[in-house]
Amino acid sequence: MGRTDRNKTSDSSSSKTQTPQKNERSLPTASSPIESPQLPDNSPTFLPHAIKRFVSPAHKNNLESAELKVKKTRQDFDTIVKKRNFSELSAASITSEHDDKRIRGEASEEVFEAFLKAKEAELQAAKEKRAILEKMWQDGDISDRNEFHNALDICQQQINHDLMRVATLRSSRHQLIGQLTDEALFPEQVERERKLDWAYIDGLLWKYHAPYGATATIKSEVTEDQRARFRKAVITAQGSTAADGYQLWCPVSKQFWPPSSLKASHVVKANVGEVASEAIFDRRPGGHIWNASNGIMMLAEYEEAFDSARIAIVPSRINAADLEVIVLDDDLRKEDPRGKIIWGESLDGTQLKFLKGNGPSRRYLYYKFLMSILRRQRGNVPGSSGDRSRIHDAAKALWASPGRYLKQSTLFKLSRQVGFLTEEEARKFWDLKHDPDPLSTFAEDLSTTMAFRFEAGLISDDEEGGAEDHLVQKAKGKGKQK
Repeated sequence: MGRTDRNKTSDSSSSKTQTPQKNERSLPTASSPIESPQLPDNSPTFLPHAIKRFVSPAHKNNLESAELKVKKTRQDFDTIVKKRNFSELSAASITSEHDDKRIRGEASEEVFEAFLKAKEAELQAAKEKRAILEKMWQDGDISDRNEFHNALDICQQQINHDLMRVATLRSSRHQLIGQLTDEALFPEQVERERKLDWAYIDGLLWKYHAPYGATATIKSEVTEDQRARFRKAVITAQGSTAADGYQLWCPVSKQFWPPSSLKASHVVKANVGEVASEAIFDRRPGGHIWNASNGIMMLAEYEEAFDSARIAIVPSRINAADLEVIVLDDDLRKEDPRGKIIWGESLDGTQLKFLKGNGPSRRYLYYKFLMSILRRQRGNVPGSSGDRSRIHDAAKALWASPGRYLKQSTLFKLSRQVGFLTEEEARKFWDLKHDPDPLSTFAEDLSTTMAFRFEAGLISDDEEGGAEDHLVQKAKGKGKQK
């Protein structure tokens, strides 16, 4: 039955009893910014038509299975909403304020969890769609590279959109459930269409988006004072100031430069956030993000290459206590030197020299390296398949056990999500014979939430509605040759 038929049914049932005017505490009637494309009735399939045209019989079952799961979770949501409305009718006859709030709270929690499951199903289906698209490209079912990458862009737009909402929902679970409980419908509103609950929860995400995931708004929360204090702390920790008290030392180029030429680069970026960082690195007095051991002074050119996964910094093959640069990007290797700046092929293997201390923490560099190679794999960047083989023996020995620096279960989940790896691929990535040992239900849920938070933090300012990042653009221009 289509939307029109359902509306007719609703109209006929309400003709006998006119729906009362909404109470001032009831859900708002204004549609959410993303209501139309996200409503269950309005979205029989989330798969873009651009992908549909590539579907071969061999992949059709997987796509249909993904769509059916999304449809089922949305049907479950409808059922829970109807149950919630019945609970509120029951609550109306209860005189105890405590019991009333308990019933409303339990009902709101069920609605929220059903909504979350629907959003997670959409996210998983979108990722499945991308995986199938990539497999078809590898198998030669798609021959036009530009057409493939255009379709891949559409996939990533949907993934980014769904990812930010799932990360926000999971991170803001208690706040959102609390607000749903406080603003629960009074009994006279139980005849409202179920779409209001869907649209309302979806709309709430925009309110909680800023502190729980969206990179653009998170960046606005970082003050210039924080950046200035972080830069000063990194300069002091690494002894970067020259004898003249003005110029600053770049450990990669091993030269002094005017202060304006250098950046205090975060290894673990600020948009990851302290809560998510603690889930990966454990608690640290003063936090992780703004700690000087999470920074490195370097020329702006190096910072850009470091942040965009063109280079990585790993333990040195000469002395494991030192650090060196490895060039991941094949194009960078071919670029010419830039005057006094070490660049191109000569940058690969460059030993870093710090005037004081040994530079940033190895565990942060480990995380950065993993995210770099997973993002390159995610973006189908040419040459990314050989990234792990470029890590020399010294780095492999120091980083042999993920658990030494990061909580393995969370990292395993993160690698699957960021790199779009299957369980088997993730096990191969970590050289595991089986999945990491299971955690408690609470720890498992927290681990999943933090993995979503980390993944959401990788999306840059304008990416939620666009391609994943410059890596995708690079792949589009220099993708796999057929």
